[in-house]
Amino acid sequence: VGLVTVGWMLHPLWRIFQPSLQAFQSSAKLLFSYGVRSYGIDLCGTMALYVDQALVVRSLAPKMMGIYVVALSLSRMLNAFHTSVIMVLFPRAVSQSADTVREMTSRAMRMSTVLTAFVGIIIASLGPQALSLLYGPEYRQATTVLRILVLEVVLSGATLVLSQTFMALGRPGVVTALQITGLILTVPLMVLLVPRFGIVGAGIALLLSTIARFTFVLVSFPVFLKMRVPQFLLKWEDLNYMASTAFKYFNLFGRKNLQPVEELD
Repeated sequence: VGLVTVGWMLHPLWRIFQPSLQAFQSSAKLLFSYGVRSYGIDLCGTMALYVDQALVVRSLAPKMMGIYVVALSLSRMLNAFHTSVIMVLFPRAVSQSADTVREMTSRAMRMSTVLTAFVGIIIASLGPQALSLLYGPEYRQATTVLRILVLEVVLSGATLVLSQTFMALGRPGVVTALQITGLILTVPLMVLLVPRFGIVGAGIALLLSTIARFTFVLVSFPVFLKMRVPQFLLKWEDLNYMASTAFKYFNLFGRKNLQPVEELD
């Protein structure tokens, strides 16, 4: 089924772009140069998602491991906000000026982080009741680590959004180094803290690693891009932008919904 869809899409694209071997070589060289520096982002990012569980499973009893995985999964629901922003932000930021990219990513980071933090507070507040209702009273032990992991997700998402500045400006190697740094810090912190503090130690290890990555990405702006550090506290201009954007789309969808009625009239 997928081959049919791809063939149907390639037919008009072939006529529009008229690909040639010379153009393919030029494009492949450009993409390979960028890709070599950015492939490590996905590799290290995927490893970072599971390295904590791989280490925790050898240090905790099965019951505590289950509690940790449940808290981790609940906190990771917050990743949806920052991931959605990144999918739109990166294509829009490409080919823009450096100052424009910085402003776009800074604003996106501030707004998405505030939204994630707001939902995170709700999860941290209602998490004990939700865990007890869904899994049983014994899972209330995950309350502390859940709150730590919620804070970690908020900071991790902000870091990923800010890192899109380096991706859009042709410096993906900085983001790869950022991911490697977080991975390198996570392993020894897990080994050190999990035997002493259990699942809370695992949450603290992830949080400390994320704080280091967040600090690294902020320092990288003046070091690698020769830009001042983005402002990460919400501004009144951001609230005005959010309100104006919401009002614009509300009017747009309102007019679309009214259009069929006007046609019937």
